[in-house]
Amino acid sequence: MRNIVFLLVLLSNISYGKDYGIGVIYFSAHGVNSSSFQTDSMSIFAEPSRSSKIIAKLRQIAPKGDKAPYQYIVTPSMRGVSKNIVEFAYEESGLPFDSVNETRNWVRAVYGLSDSNISYKGWVEVQSPHTEIIFWSVKLKQRDVFFLSISPVPKFFDEPNGNEVEFPLVEFKYGERRYNYIMHPLKSEGSWLQVLVVTPSDFCENPLNPKKKILWIRYLDDSGRPLVFYYSRGC
Repeated sequence: MRNIVFLLVLLSNISYGKDYGIGVIYFSAHGVNSSSFQTDSMSIFAEPSRSSKIIAKLRQIAPKGDKAPYQYIVTPSMRGVSKNIVEFAYEESGLPFDSVNETRNWVRAVYGLSDSNISYKGWVEVQSPHTEIIFWSVKLKQRDVFFLSISPVPKFFDEPNGNEVEFPLVEFKYGERRYNYIMHPLKSEGSWLQVLVVTPSDFCENPLNPKKKILWIRYLDDSGRPLVFYYSRGC
């Protein structure tokens, strides 16, 4: 029963149906282990210029207690539009972005998604140390990952753009994810990642006689968006 509860807690920290972009921009001067708990805001402009119109804001609301989480609010709120924020670390979230300007000091954030699948986008200035950015192409190679999609059977290959390899995964009987596995990154080649696949997962667990195999996967799509993700809150 303990394992089942643990699994459901992990699954509750995973968000589906979002646009993860090619990376995330976030407030850098905070964290659950930081003494600088603060409320802050991030302006979203119509164009990559401070003189352009501010069309929205991401607000970070500091916790009222040591164990309370940060809150992230996108304003103004719009009917039928959900905020598009992604948790990238323990209770730390940011705005996904889909492009970077030539000087790399502005990113185009995808801050909202409508019920009809329309994306709301605007430009955010990268102002270190106030704001910083993470690219999934780098971050995902540093974390144990799983496929984002919860419906198709994961596909494995013998090499980048190679032949598909059959490697059956242990199925889940609880939670949203269909398969019990984890992938440990070994090396990358473009949008491909060589991983050690372990099923059932040995992430925070010690399964009895797990199956293991070194295989290749696509971890980024053609736009640079992630096909895999990780448990942002770890164990």
